[in-house]
Amino acid sequence: MTNEEKIAQLEQCRQEKGALNARTLVDYATPEDSPLHNYFEWSDSHAAQLYREHQARCFIHSVKIVYKDDQNKAQEAPAFVAIKYTDSPGLREYESTIKVLSDDERREKLLAQAKEELDAFIQRYGSLTGLSNILQDGLSTLAA
Repeated sequence: MTNEEKIAQLEQCRQEKGALNARTLVDYATPEDSPLHNYFEWSDSHAAQLYREHQARCFIHSVKIVYKDDQNKAQEAPAFVAIKYTDSPGLREYESTIKVLSDDERREKLLAQAKEELDAFIQRYGSLTGLSNILQDGLSTLAA
């Protein structure tokens, strides 16, 4: 399906369901003759496993550590960070933030990954009017 066809299907979903969101899109794609049906996992057992994995990621992301910044103010940071390793494509392994930042090689890997994600963000949103100033402010802050 081309990008234009996908856009048309999403607009059709919005028209038929009154809104476009995850719930209405799943409802729209449920009939087997829906052009979007095959983009979804319909095996309940497999979908349940994928959802539990999503819940696990959310749980890991919810855990924070508290530290004091340079002005002795309490700050929060993720207790675990997800690191992509080349020997496990598509998978991220979670490691203690403190351990990652204490190890030069893993810290560099995390920083390189953060730069890739920032570049992807800029590519995705950089052309939107009004965000260019926000992006420039963010980049200036990171460079400081």
